[in-house]
Amino acid sequence: MWQQLAIGGPTGLTWERTGGFLYDTMSASSTREGMLVLDLIDAKNKDLAWRLYLVRKIVKVDKDWKKADQDFRKGFESYPPSVKQIEQKKKERANEKPEQMQ
Repeated sequence: MWQQLAIGGPTGLTWERTGGFLYDTMSASSTREGMLVLDLIDAKNKDLAWRLYLVRKIVKVDKDWKKADQDFRKGFESYPPSVKQIEQKKKERANEKPEQMQ
């Protein structure tokens, strides 16, 4: 297989013939993923009271939605959080630095 290549240099554009084969590997894949974020806000303090964050790869829609529903219900098993968990989250948030806007 012969190719012509245009090469630019100090004297201008020149054409050269090169011999050889070019091999390119290309692949593509497609996945579906669902994400659900549920924030419960304390209206009195206007602060985040609790967050449920679910991410699920969706392969078989009928079965995966049933599993996601189970995960959603399981997530609520830890609600309401204990006083210890609330204090721990407050400390974590206090240590987080907000990102600087440019």
